[in-house]
Amino acid sequence: MKILYVGTYVDSNNLKKLKFHSVAANVYQQNFLKSVSDYNNEVKGITIRSTKFLSDKFFIKGSRIKFKDNASIYLLPVINFPIIKQFLFSISILFHSFSWSLRFKGGKKVIVLFNTFSYMFLPLKLISLLFNIKLIGLILDVPSKNVNIFKKIIFFIEYKFQILFIKLFDKIIVITKNIATDFAPNKPFIVIEGFIDENHHPASFVSYIPNNFNVTYTGLLNENSGILNLIKLFLKNNYKNISLNIYGYGIYSSEIKMLIKESENIKYHGYVSYEESILAQKNADILVIPRLPDNFLTKYTFPSKVIEYTTSKKPIIINNLNGIDFTKYNYLNVVNEPNIENWNKILLEITSNYAYYSKNAYNGYNLILNKNDSRSLGNQINNFIKS
Repeated sequence: MKILYVGTYVDSNNLKKLKFHSVAANVYQQNFLKSVSDYNNEVKGITIRSTKFLSDKFFIKGSRIKFKDNASIYLLPVINFPIIKQFLFSISILFHSFSWSLRFKGGKKVIVLFNTFSYMFLPLKLISLLFNIKLIGLILDVPSKNVNIFKKIIFFIEYKFQILFIKLFDKIIVITKNIATDFAPNKPFIVIEGFIDENHHPASFVSYIPNNFNVTYTGLLNENSGILNLIKLFLKNNYKNISLNIYGYGIYSSEIKMLIKESENIKYHGYVSYEESILAQKNADILVIPRLPDNFLTKYTFPSKVIEYTTSKKPIIINNLNGIDFTKYNYLNVVNEPNIENWNKILLEITSNYAYYSKNAYNGYNLILNKNDSRSLGNQINNFIKS
């Protein structure tokens, strides 16, 4: 089968250097492309560079990346100017997808689009209708309703279009079933929450009890992250043998520096690369996801940190978020009511019985390794696309 993939792409070497921005989406796309190409599918990618790599250059020429014999990526050239950039992307996507459709007339073909941006969806929908090719959406989230007041009208229109587009795909691959059931009822879908890289392998369990517990958070520092509540927890209780290490950036970066100025057990390490954040997770004793539950963001997204943290084989504390099936991820330590008192209670419980909880985390890792490895998920995706 021939697959045309349209989205964004960051190669492995650059991904290691990439700061937190959109890392989860890039890792997901990388693993998706590897998975579908493993099944003798001929994969052609038309992709856009992450905005993190556009910097202040006005023009960046196109380039090709061949990551397997049967899979190659073409990174579109960029004229880095608002509106013009998106318009030219749309024209380029139309041209390349039209050429691809003409060149491969025989055999089964599908087009896969990452998310629902209008300047990408519209040309591909046209090609899908012209050549009778199925258009499949790979949807990791839905567009945010929270926009800058000066851009409110444009973003509101784009938001409405993107929500509509979810219904117009022939099939959808989603990160949580709520996206499918709420925005595209009766549309064929499959849930793929994330991948564990094939380089991860089961390791022997090693029991240890830390003298001082390293609690680590890596990620964005914004109003949805719940990071301020986590800091308040540590400031209020002033733990003697538990420290908090924070890695990330966001609108609360400056406020965090002020809040922890006098604290001896909270350290803010700033803006680090993806590779550094993964190392920090491996060196932690406990990992935390303090994201605050709501009826939109946490309903339609699956925290990438769940699977990313799981590979560290360390206990994870998380609020009760409605985008997660906790019957599947039953090794997580869930705080049902996200307040300081409940977080303190479960944190002390884990540090008091660390051998039990670390063993539980190790078992969780093996469980997810078997269910979310790239090869087995690739088989599910391949069967879904072909059906």
